[in-house]
Amino acid sequence: MIQEFRPEDLPDLLKLRSLIAEKVDSAFFNWPEDLFKQEIQQSQVWLSRSCKTGELEAFVVFREEWDRFEIMVLGTSPFSQKTGLMSEILLKLQGFAAQQGKLIGLEVHEKNEAARRLYLKLGFKFLHNRKSYYKDGAGAELYLWKSQT
Repeated sequence: MIQEFRPEDLPDLLKLRSLIAEKVDSAFFNWPEDLFKQEIQQSQVWLSRSCKTGELEAFVVFREEWDRFEIMVLGTSPFSQKTGLMSEILLKLQGFAAQQGKLIGLEVHEKNEAARRLYLKLGFKFLHNRKSYYKDGAGAELYLWKSQT
């Protein structure tokens, strides 16, 4: 079940952020809590909760720019990965963007193979690599999605 963020969701969202930060390679998810809180105050946030338990399982944080939505951060619970949750959220975001005639942009660590495969599968196009962008020396790959209608 995908819903928009509400203030009462903050504790669950911060708990999920901490779980992801603990379990995922820090090169792929390097959002300290203070910066994460700042970002969610400036952005739109969509959440996915389990229909069975109500537990928060995934989120996407995005900003509306002039001609696009820019995905700032997203994440899936390590216990809910490879279930299609992130695909579901991103497909909904694509539909939302298409209705408004907007593009979707994002960047991803060049070694995050699972994320890169997902974006390509969902129709995002690779634009270019920002060399040596991350602290570990890896590049940031930029992707863009545009509605085909």
